[in-house]
Amino acid sequence: MAESNLKISLISEDIIFRGEINSQDQLLIEGNVEGSIKTKSTVLVESTAFVKASLSAPEVSVKGTLQGNINNANFIHIYAQGTVTGDIECENLQVDKKGVLNGSCIMRTHDA
Repeated sequence: MAESNLKISLISEDIIFRGEINSQDQLLIEGNVEGSIKTKSTVLVESTAFVKASLSAPEVSVKGTLQGNINNANFIHIYAQGTVTGDIECENLQVDKKGVLNGSCIMRTHDA
């Protein structure tokens, strides 16, 4: 069995971060972030989080508040308690009942 090299970076609930985040790893946000986020893994915006940032990631899950554009995503999931205010570009989008998307959405096609 292959060993997992999954790493998770955490911005906990008591942290306020302003600036640029560049990461190869999964990013779990429980606190406040303002700036830009670029990762080659998943970004998880938890229900306690407030994010005001441009975001580029292959997968984004939003349970909290995200203000800013999301680019280059393969999959975006906005949960029932999640709010995204901004334009998004993705291949797949799931918005749960009571989830909020205020902005435009460009759906890309998957090139085989």
